[in-house]
Amino acid sequence: MAEVKLVAKPGEVPFAKGLEGVIARETTKSYVDGKNGRLYYHGIPIEQLAEHSTFEEVFYLLFYDRLPTEDELRTFKARMVQYREVPEKIYEMIWDRAGAYNANPMAVLRSVVSWLSTFDEDAEEDTPEAHEREAIKIVSKIATITAAIGRARKGLEPIHPRHDLSHAANFLWMLFGEEPDPFLAKVMDVILILHADHGANASTFATIVVKSTLSDMYSA
Repeated sequence: MAEVKLVAKPGEVPFAKGLEGVIARETTKSYVDGKNGRLYYHGIPIEQLAEHSTFEEVFYLLFYDRLPTEDELRTFKARMVQYREVPEKIYEMIWDRAGAYNANPMAVLRSVVSWLSTFDEDAEEDTPEAHEREAIKIVSKIATITAAIGRARKGLEPIHPRHDLSHAANFLWMLFGEEPDPFLAKVMDVILILHADHGANASTFATIVVKSTLSDMYSA
């Protein structure tokens, strides 16, 4: 990052437009070495994770700051599977906005995720345990919502999630309605791993700002 010099006249408070050069937060979860084209999650090269891990395992790593044991990963995956489904009202909203109205898919995704809070009795609970549940719910349900949006834009009915597939394979199932090819499921898994985190970027900063106002996690 280039050095930014803040210059102010006597009696004035210096500032940087758009927070340029201002360190708002530090993170150890991931490191982007743009100069050398490298990406690390908690010091682990992304190539290693892409080859040997799954998205669920990487999600656990980024969430809890360490890799899980086999038992921990099994339990974590079961929780994600448990939270995949969304209420029928959510499917109806997606069909109305993304299908009939043909709204921008990102706008639909953003609005639907916020609306999820009205179906979660824990949404207003401000405890670490509630935040943990909400985070896992959001990640699990976004795949279902995204697939439903993609199908609605093509005039197709949503496909409900399965419990016997990985996160990546289940997404392909909900999107296309066909048994996912193992190779394509692995490709999708790697794509999700590569895009899981990219440092304290703009979207992360925006989420932190909203959550710091005591908003629920769905709104952030």
